Amino acid sequence: MLRITISAVGLWRCIPAFVTETGKLNALTSRLEAILNRVIRDSGAQALAHLHNLEGKVIAVRIQGLEVTGYAVVENEGIHIIDKPEQTPDVTVAGSPGDLMSFGRLGADPELFRGGSVRIEGDAQSMLDIKALFSAIDFDPEEQLAQVLGDLSLIHISEPTRRTPISY
Repeated sequence: MLRITISAVGLWRCIPAFVTETGKLNALTSRLEAILNRVIRDSGAQALAHLHNLEGKVIAVRIQGLEVTGYAVVENEGIHIIDKPEQTPDVTVAGSPGDLMSFGRLGADPELFRGGSVRIEGDAQSMLDIKALFSAIDFDPEEQLAQVLGDLSLIHISEPTRRTPISY
């Protein structure tokens, strides 16, 4: 089994109304972890193959505007959220909350990268594997995050993705 590990460091700044103590943060990150695992698993063999290619790699996700960074390491075919990685990230994915949700929904759409809305930096092979993984999964971030945070909390995050059409 393969796992992606994402850090909860700074997550409390994203959603202060929902996280008031460590136990709630752990419950929130556990739900997010379960959702990501299910989405990848349900997306099929191609998604799992791309995930497998990231085995042992540390991934940073930087949410611009909120100045929050999370970390992920792929191991044991799943996602496990941690507070701090043991090694320097091999790849960093950065963007605003709306742009990262677009990346989750659209995958490696060239428009997201051409305009600099989403940036991926680091090890070249890991960058390609992250792009391939997100292109292979069937992920609606708004729907999935609503299960964790509730519908109303996503209005401000998702609004920019609805107003900004992406041309192909």
